[in-house]
Amino acid sequence: MATKKLDFSLRLRHDSADLSVITQQLGFASEVGWNKGDQKLSLKGLPLEGRRESSYRLLPLGVVKNVGLEEAIPECLERLMPFSSVLQEFVNSGGTASIAVGWFVDSEVGGDRISADAVAAMAKLHLTLDLYLYFEPNESKHAATVS
Repeated sequence: MATKKLDFSLRLRHDSADLSVITQQLGFASEVGWNKGDQKLSLKGLPLEGRRESSYRLLPLGVVKNVGLEEAIPECLERLMPFSSVLQEFVNSGGTASIAVGWFVDSEVGGDRISADAVAAMAKLHLTLDLYLYFEPNESKHAATVS
């Protein structure tokens, strides 16, 4: 698959802890988040029935274009290395920390790889991997097949 862009974020989940402290320790702006017990809201911010059963934060780490996973993941992990002890403490307290990758690709056949070194770096940071694939059809091929 030909990578068009990669959108990285750090996602934190915890069944009981308020995530305000770890968010401050990491120093990344939170794009989405709530704490356990907060009112559930729709995507438009309207109240829904019920309360949040866990705490969650999405911290954007950046977007890269026309670079493969092999090159981009280690660069993203480098940004998180200074926070290794913070992430370890969070995971040890029962939380889950994930590096989330939105992988936007065209429809060509192929793939990519994540090196053993990158997997080891994720493990050292106590990170899981959330991978979201978004296929964008190749417009030039589409135009050629439409008559």
